[in-house]
Amino acid sequence: MSASERISIAVAADNNYAPYLSSLIQSILENTCKSDAIDFFVMSKDLTRRNQSFLRHQVEDASSTITFIDLTSMLDALKDIELTDWFTVEILFRLLLPDLLPNIDKILYLDSDMIVLGDVADLFHTDLGDNLTGACLDPDMAGNCAGYDPDRKAYLINEVGLSNPYDYFQSGMILMNLAQFRQDAPTSTLLHIASSRTWKYNDRDTLNKVAHGRVTFIHMKWNLLVDWGDEEIRSKTIFTMAPEYIFKEYKEALFLPASSIMRDFKNPGITPIWIGRTVSGDMPETVHCTSKYYCA
Repeated sequence: MSASERISIAVAADNNYAPYLSSLIQSILENTCKSDAIDFFVMSKDLTRRNQSFLRHQVEDASSTITFIDLTSMLDALKDIELTDWFTVEILFRLLLPDLLPNIDKILYLDSDMIVLGDVADLFHTDLGDNLTGACLDPDMAGNCAGYDPDRKAYLINEVGLSNPYDYFQSGMILMNLAQFRQDAPTSTLLHIASSRTWKYNDRDTLNKVAHGRVTFIHMKWNLLVDWGDEEIRSKTIFTMAPEYIFKEYKEALFLPASSIMRDFKNPGITPIWIGRTVSGDMPETVHCTSKYYCA
């Protein structure tokens, strides 16, 4: 199999997220055709050798590869970017990919707290043309823009610079055309924009500003937003306020999930997936069973 036929996947995680990363990797390996070779690239600043060994054995058992990229030396380049809310520096690592992987032209970035239920080969081979990204619409942002929090609509138009705020995409799953990024928006450009002001959603706002109008939209089943907490305010209220075409796609994704992010583990509801993170940061036992390397 040539390098061009291999599937390249990048993730970022700190050492605390190693069990969740293992769960993500296992879900990918179990749902991808065995004939497809996967090259994993793990970006971290503190992943221990012990955890690297666990992950390496997990991947090599499946005849794929894993490369660990220590980004400790890059932290100074990120220090001027003001992080908001609960975000940590790891969310910025995806902005480094165009320069970090100069010999790779396309990569699938996944947040480390995701579970994949579909064959990532189908996603990876999406034709991006000369677009910068392939990504999913954000029903939460769309519902807020449509009336739940109209200030977000003004923010996306006036600050992020989107002519259509409903085109705002999620960045937890993003297919990146690295060759095009290097040509039109290299890492230096991304970091300049990320540090130019205090963004509400650091990496997402940066990528949306850069890629607006050059996005191949992918069905929401590949980045299914699910509720967390007891109120379920997103699925019952905010998502329903999104434009009809966005809410329709979200409802389709509920029954055709291919990958998903954080939800309430006590109430999995109709979505047959769960993810390796709770709001408190506690590790639910469901995740322990996802990977044999972190099985309780």
